[in-house]
Amino acid sequence: MGYMQGIVLFVLLLVCWSPYLLSWLPGGTYSDTNAVIMQALGHIPLSNRHTVLYVLLWRFSFWLAGLAGQGEFAGALVMLGIQAVSMAAFATYCVRWLVEHGIGKRGCVLVAAFFALCPLVPHYVVAQWKDTIFSISLAYFALCFIDAAMLKGKPAILAARVCAGALLVAFTRNNGIYIALLALAVLVLIHRRRIKAVAVCLIVPLAACMAFTLAIQGPVYSILGWNVDSTVESLGVPLQQVARTFAFDGDMSVEAREYFNSILPGETWNEAYRPFIVDSIKWNGSFNTERLDHTRGEFLRCYLETGFRNPLRYLEAFLMSNSGFWDPAVGWAENVAYVNTEISPANPPSYWQVDAIEALTGISLRDALEPKVIVSPAVFVWIMLASISVLLVRRRYVLAAALAPAWGLWLTLLVATPLAYSLRYCFALVLLIPVFVAVQFGDFSEPGETMPSSAGTPAG
Repeated sequence: MGYMQGIVLFVLLLVCWSPYLLSWLPGGTYSDTNAVIMQALGHIPLSNRHTVLYVLLWRFSFWLAGLAGQGEFAGALVMLGIQAVSMAAFATYCVRWLVEHGIGKRGCVLVAAFFALCPLVPHYVVAQWKDTIFSISLAYFALCFIDAAMLKGKPAILAARVCAGALLVAFTRNNGIYIALLALAVLVLIHRRRIKAVAVCLIVPLAACMAFTLAIQGPVYSILGWNVDSTVESLGVPLQQVARTFAFDGDMSVEAREYFNSILPGETWNEAYRPFIVDSIKWNGSFNTERLDHTRGEFLRCYLETGFRNPLRYLEAFLMSNSGFWDPAVGWAENVAYVNTEISPANPPSYWQVDAIEALTGISLRDALEPKVIVSPAVFVWIMLASISVLLVRRRYVLAAALAPAWGLWLTLLVATPLAYSLRYCFALVLLIPVFVAVQFGDFSEPGETMPSSAGTPAG
């Protein structure tokens, strides 16, 4: 696909999404987004809870609007434009990438139509939360990582792209660093037999990027006071397991029971427990967050001891707390952060949403464009797993491993589920559906087929 064709596709995508964009100007905000806006405007201190990079994007948007003498509405409009342009740029790049991997003209037309017509794509352009930017970043990283794993391209370009993708993933959501580190480990495993040939040109640059990220997000953010997340934010699944043990009167030592009661009274554990969501526990008015923050070691010891006494309860709680990411039957009837086109009433920004189409024509398209069917996130997980399974059956083990950013995202959600059936956390899998299909038919040669073992650098 030539540059002119790419520009045409880019513009056509924005045109196809324009009814959604114009119906909900300047986009929809979630409660999390409103916290980010407050940070961007300087009303509350900056923190990495919703990632510093995302806050800075909002701050840049407001600054740009301010240069033109405009207020928060215009700033949010700039942010909406950033999301729309980023999504269109990724979709265009994805089609071009598929062309380079032997997907024919007809296949690429179908992929372009998918991005243009699948309503979830413009819905997530309209939804202004960090998950949209993260999903675009992870989907881009997934394409770059496949090329790096299969050694498709010139070494310098491969390294630049995979490092850029890894940095974007690591800085746009807090589980991104774990996905990028997992991808680095998989890349080393894939190229273990030719490690000397690819170490300097590929492995070392990516490892250096990860070291840089850990340094910035660790000591640097801590010095600046940006690492302010409480322990409870990373213990969703363990808290659910403890709560289920209380709810079903499980076996628990006197010491463990006393400790857990010091965090939340015993009867409240029972009352607050909801199998599919931890928010009713961690946001309970009686939950002693400060106590948990200062006794992490004791929590871990009591948690493990109780787990050995109640393995079945722990397993049940684990499966139920992340069921939305493996059970397609969960989430069909409930819009829990499925898409968000409206402005959240909680801590609202000081601007109103406008239906520009209705204002200009007197006709609103909102009812027609709003999602009518809520699809479980697990559906998209199983599309990914089906693609990987076919690759394994075909003994395309390297290519299956090369999908590490996608299945790495899923694994992090299983380990630390933020919300049982929120599509926004794994929306990147929707963007990667064309890739899951294309890897079965395209030109994805094994590394040994594209680079002789005696070669000093990957083949271009």
